[in-house]
Amino acid sequence: MKGLRMKRILVLSIMFLAASAAFCQETAKPNFVVISLDTFRADRLQAYGSKKSPAPNLDAFAKEAAVYVNSMTPSPVTLPAHGTLLTGCFPEKTGLFDNGVGVLSPGVKTMAEVLRESGYDTRAFIAADVLKARFGLSRGFAVYDDQVGSAKRRFGFQITDMAVAYMHGGKKGPFFLWAHYFDTHQPYLTPEDPPESVDGRYDRAVSYVDAQVKRLLDAVPPNTFVFIVSDHGEGLGDHGELTHGLLLYQPTVSVVVMAKGPGLKPSISKGFRSLADIAPTIYGKAGIQVPGLDGYPLDSEEKRSVPLSVLLPLNEYRWKPLFGASDGRYKWIRGDKTRLFDISGDPGETADISAMAPGEARKLKSLMSSYEAIRGRIDLASFSGLGYLTGTPSKDTQIDKMPDPESMLGVFRGIDEVKTLRENDKFADSVVRLRELVKKDPGNPSLLFALGDSLRHVDQLDEAVRWLDESLKFSPALVPAWISKALALLGKERKEEAILSLEKALAHDPDSIEAVNILAAACLDLDRPEKAFPLIENAIARGLADTDTYLMQGRIHLFQKKYEAAAGDFEKALLHSLDPRATRKAISDKYLLYGYEDYGLRYLNASVAMYPDYAPYYLTLGAFHIARENYPAALQFFEKALSCPMKDEDRKNVTEIVDELKKGIEMERNQK
Repeated sequence: MKGLRMKRILVLSIMFLAASAAFCQETAKPNFVVISLDTFRADRLQAYGSKKSPAPNLDAFAKEAAVYVNSMTPSPVTLPAHGTLLTGCFPEKTGLFDNGVGVLSPGVKTMAEVLRESGYDTRAFIAADVLKARFGLSRGFAVYDDQVGSAKRRFGFQITDMAVAYMHGGKKGPFFLWAHYFDTHQPYLTPEDPPESVDGRYDRAVSYVDAQVKRLLDAVPPNTFVFIVSDHGEGLGDHGELTHGLLLYQPTVSVVVMAKGPGLKPSISKGFRSLADIAPTIYGKAGIQVPGLDGYPLDSEEKRSVPLSVLLPLNEYRWKPLFGASDGRYKWIRGDKTRLFDISGDPGETADISAMAPGEARKLKSLMSSYEAIRGRIDLASFSGLGYLTGTPSKDTQIDKMPDPESMLGVFRGIDEVKTLRENDKFADSVVRLRELVKKDPGNPSLLFALGDSLRHVDQLDEAVRWLDESLKFSPALVPAWISKALALLGKERKEEAILSLEKALAHDPDSIEAVNILAAACLDLDRPEKAFPLIENAIARGLADTDTYLMQGRIHLFQKKYEAAAGDFEKALLHSLDPRATRKAISDKYLLYGYEDYGLRYLNASVAMYPDYAPYYLTLGAFHIARENYPAALQFFEKALSCPMKDEDRKNVTEIVDELKKGIEMERNQK
C-alpha cells in the first residue's frame, strides 16, 4: 500500500513539474523579429496578386501567416516609413519626412526603447545609410549595426549572417531583432553582379532577398513573433514613375504586412492597415501599454486612416511636395490640384472623383497635412548617396509657384538618363544632356549640381565652379556640391578655398567621410599634419572610416617612416574595400610614391598574380619604367595593358603611348 502511495505521489509530482514547465513556457515573454524589405513591391507576392512570383520563400511564409493585403505606408521614402514602423506614429509626430532630414522627435519612443525597458535585448542590423543612427531610430537598441561602409549599403547575405549569428549566440532572455534588407532598391544589385555593374533587374533582386530572408527564418527560435513588411514599393514605370519618392500612387505606397507567431492563425485580411500598426501589435503581445500611438493592433477592426506625404520632390528637385490621405478605400492626393480616387474600385487610380466626393471621403480630406503646417520642423540638412541628393530649401522658400512633380515626369526621366550616364563615367555625354535639362528646369539644384560635377570630370573647372555655386544658391546645405567645388578648386591649385568648401561640407554633415578624406589630404599637401592627423584619427574612432581613410592613414605612416603601421592600415583598407583590385593598386602607388620601391613592386607583382586582367597594374609598371628610361620594359607593360578590358577612351590613350614608345625605341636603334 505504501509503495502504491509513493508511486502515486511520484506520478503527480512528474505531472506537476511538466505542467509547471508548460506554464512557464507559455507565459515566457515572446521574442520579436521585424524584417523590413526596402523598396519591395507588394504585388511581387502571390497573396498580393502576383501570378508568377519571384519569391517562393516569402510566398510559403504567407501561407502560414496573417496577411494584410490592403496596407499602406505614410511615405514612399525609407527614413519616414521606418520612423512610423519603429514607433507606431506617423511623420507628423516623428518629425521624419524625408531621407537625411531631421532626427526622431524626443517625445516619441521607439519599439526598442519600450521593449528594452521591459527586459528585452534589442538588436538592429541595417543595410543602408539612409537609416544611420544619427537620425534617431537607433534609440533603445543595445546594438545598432549601421556600418555600411563607403558603398553606403550592404547586401542581404551580410544582414542575414549577422542576424543568424545573433540568434544562434546563446542569448538569455527575450529579444527584439530588426533586420533591414536593401537589395530591391535601385540599382537592384546582388553579389553575383560584377563590381563595375550599375544596373540589375528588379525581380532578380527580389529572388535574392527572398533567399536571404529564408535563411533568417530558418534560424528563428520557438516562441517568436515574426513580422515581414516593406517600407514602400517601386514605380517601375507605373504612372510614369521609375523608382519611388516622387508620387503617391499605389505602386509605391502599398506595402507588405505579414505576421506569424504563437496563436496567430493563417489568414488573408482585406481590412485597411498601415505600418503604424506593427508597434501596437508587438506591445500587445508583450503585455505592454503605450499611449499616444497612431496605429492599432493588426487584429483590431478599428477604422483607420493614413496621412500621406512625400517631400523628396521639394528637397531634391525644388518641385512641389505632395500630401494626401487614405482610409483604404478612398485616397486624396494634393499637388497643383487636389484629386480623389476610389482605390477599391479603381486600383489604377485613373479617375479623379473629387467633383462628386462622397461624405466619407470629404471627412478624410481634412486629414491631409500641408507644407506650411510642417515647415518649421524641417532643419537645413543634406543627404547624398544611393541615388538621393537631398538638400532642404531655406525656411522662407515659396513653394506655391513650384511645378507639380507629375508635370515634370519628362525632366525626371532625363534625370534618370543622366544618372546612368554618370554612373558609366560618360561625363561628356551627361554635360550635353544636362544643358538641355537645365533650360527646362533652371531652378533644380540636383540638375545644377550634376552639371557642375560633370564639367569637373571633363576638366572644365572654372565653369564647373560656377554651376556648383549656382546649385548652392538654391540648396546651401547640399554637401556633394561643396565637395565637388572643393575638388574643382584643388584642380586649379586653389587649395585654401578648397579647404573652406570642405569645412562647409562638414558643417552640414559631420559624418561625410568623403569630405574628411579630401580635407585631410589637402592639409597634408599644405604641410599641415597637425590638422590632418586628428581628422583621420577622429573618423576612425567614430566608426566612419572607409577604404580611403585607411589609405590616407597609411600614407601618413609611410611619411613618418612607420612601415609596419602603414602595412596594418593597408590591410584595413582592403577589408573595407568594395574593389580590392583598385585598392591594391592604390597601396602600390603609396609605396612607390614614398620611396619604398621594393615593397611597391613586390606588392604590385603579387596583385598582378591575383588579378592578371586588371589593366591599371600594367599601366603603373609601364609608368615606373618610363620614369627610369627603361623604354623596352615600359612598352611590354603597356602592350600587356591593351590585352586587358578597359574603357574605349583609355584604350585610345594607351594605344597612343604604345605607338610613341615604339617610335622612340626605333629611333634609338637607328641612332646606334
